[in-house]
Amino acid sequence: MPPRAQAQADPQAAITTDPPAEARADAPVDTRAAWRPHLGLTAFLLAVWFGVSFGIPFFARDLAFDFFGWPFGFWIGAQGAPVAYWLICTVYAWRVNKREAQAAGPDGERQH
Repeated sequence: MPPRAQAQADPQAAITTDPPAEARADAPVDTRAAWRPHLGLTAFLLAVWFGVSFGIPFFARDLAFDFFGWPFGFWIGAQGAPVAYWLICTVYAWRVNKREAQAAGPDGERQH
C-alpha cells in the first residue's frame, strides 16, 4: 500500500516524532557555533544602545548649551537617539550580511 493511502487508512500512522532523514541531514549541527562570530558585535552594539538610551539622557542637564537653537539634551532625545538606533540596526545588518556571505561557499550555500 502506498504511504499516502496508508495515511488515509490509518491517520495515526502518518504521525511521527522524527523528522524525515533528508531534513535531519540539512539541519545545522551546532547553532551556537553559528552565533559565536556575532556575539562580540552584538555586545558592542548593545553597549552603544545603553549609552545612547541611558548615559546621554542622564547627563543631559550637564550638556546645557544650545544646538541649532534648542538645548542639546532635548536635541539628543528628539533627533540624535533615533538616528543612533537606526545606525545600530544598519551596522548590525551590514556586518552580519558580510559575515554570512564570507561563510557561504562558492555556490551560495552556507558551509556546515
